Amino acid sequence: MLFMIKFTVYFSISFIIMCIPVNNKTLFNLIHKHAKPYTTQIFSKVEYEAGEQIKKGSKFTKKFFSNSNPPHQDQVISKFSSTRKETFKNVEELIKNDGEDSEEYSREEKELLNKILKEAQ
Repeated sequence: MLFMIKFTVYFSISFIIMCIPVNNKTLFNLIHKHAKPYTTQIFSKVEYEAGEQIKKGSKFTKKFFSNSNPPHQDQVISKFSSTRKETFKNVEELIKNDGEDSEEYSREEKELLNKILKEAQ
């Protein structure tokens, strides 16, 4: 709040000073006549630099968003994605493949295993 009061007071004082007439011209016009070449250069330089920064920002933004979507989608070809698993049609093939350490299965166990293998296919 204090800042706003100070700003208003200083602005009013500066405005009154710049409006003082000197040789039928205001003080502002006299200062502006002499400062115009310098202020023109300063403003043109600031405008040029701001334009360059905006161009750089635009290029960066375009590059950033163009890299967010790849030009092609990766695809996994199923025959190369993993090792091939052996499939068994019945329990006898499974037991043969199990080797010497295999246990003996009862008839009911073999029927249940056959049922499971059929459902898995």
